[in-house]
Amino acid sequence: MPKLSEEELGEKWDRCFADSLLKVTGGLAIGIVASLAFFKGRSFPIWFGSGIGLGMGWSNCRHDLQIMGEKNVDCSDLMAFQFRFHAACHNRCSFLRLFQDALGKMRLIDDKILFELNCALPSSSFSANINKGEICKQIHLQLVKIRAERMDLIRRCVNENQENVARLRKGDASPGDVRLAQNTLRLIKSEMDVEGIVNERSEQAVHDRCRAFL
Repeated sequence: MPKLSEEELGEKWDRCFADSLLKVTGGLAIGIVASLAFFKGRSFPIWFGSGIGLGMGWSNCRHDLQIMGEKNVDCSDLMAFQFRFHAACHNRCSFLRLFQDALGKMRLIDDKILFELNCALPSSSFSANINKGEICKQIHLQLVKIRAERMDLIRRCVNENQENVARLRKGDASPGDVRLAQNTLRLIKSEMDVEGIVNERSEQAVHDRCRAFL
């Protein structure tokens, strides 16, 4: 596995920590709701929810680090990768785990795009005949496109889950079901904050390589 720079590792671990903390917090909240609603305040749903959140966060971290350290990655595979996961991201709003999985895979596309940038802009001794300005513009457009798709997914799922909460309140749903739906909605909304962090770091990475061309 190629050796990663301290900056790359630091950035990746920061993102892993933030994502894991969010998932642990979400799992803890769901566990508390389940404990109060169904288990008379017992603690094991809380521990179970926290453990599930931690496991999800660690799984995503391992996958992200594996992407960064891949050998012999062909940059031409980027569009096939993007199309495959974009097609899988529809109709994922009803279940929190599926939504988080789809969004996480879409965020991996940022890593693929930035890897393509590193492939396309090698060291200066080999890049005399490369149109760096055009490459930087294309990379930036790809990032803007996938960001818009992620925000569209988040907003669509927020709207669908808001409608679900309203429907449960008007119907005969139990208070526990309403609280679970509200918690799912809150966790989906929180992904907007995570999205801001992801976008800021990707933008900084492009700026560092392309500041003279954008």
